[in-house]
Amino acid sequence: MKVGTKGLNLIKEYEGCRLTAYDIGDGMITIGWGHAESKSSTSLVAGVTTWSQAKADAQLVSDLVSYENAVSGFFTRSFNQSQFDALVSFAYNLGGGVFDKYGWSRTASDSWICSQMILYVNKGTQFEAGLTRRRKAEIALYQSTASDNDNKNKEGDFKMYCIINNGTGLLFFNGQNMTSLTDADEMKVLNTIYKANTGKDIPIMD
Repeated sequence: MKVGTKGLNLIKEYEGCRLTAYDIGDGMITIGWGHAESKSSTSLVAGVTTWSQAKADAQLVSDLVSYENAVSGFFTRSFNQSQFDALVSFAYNLGGGVFDKYGWSRTASDSWICSQMILYVNKGTQFEAGLTRRRKAEIALYQSTASDNDNKNKEGDFKMYCIINNGTGLLFFNGQNMTSLTDADEMKVLNTIYKANTGKDIPIMD
């Protein structure tokens, strides 16, 4: 499972993007959307190394793979897209080993997960307020039932719009002018548009 648009946007919002490497004194050098490397094994130089926006964006996508795998690999229960996105954001902030480190159940219930997430705010530190806002945003996303735009291509979500000429011929299909096409080409267009939106060929019924 891959993180969706909502999860990606949440991570970007709370990580922020800095295109010049910096050091906050945690033993790491950080750059881009929170990409961090150990001082002992990095070529990044605080205040010197600079990335393009494209490089920062690409690195985020690459980094997220390990956190997606951390969520998918730890839990044995299933999650919807919003729940998965929230957990990936949570892991991205705290580290992929957070669930095992703190003894989370692999089959944890939704209510338990939300009750635990809000605890990870570094109480009493300068980071508490910001982390509390992030945890609340992640919990809100986890509890969200709104469909994610990334899932618009799931089977059953795609609606076909056709205009028929008195029942004798197909004039338009999802905005595509069909009037000048042969039957064979018409079928190709139908299948191309349908497959692009569903990922599947048009089902043929007996």
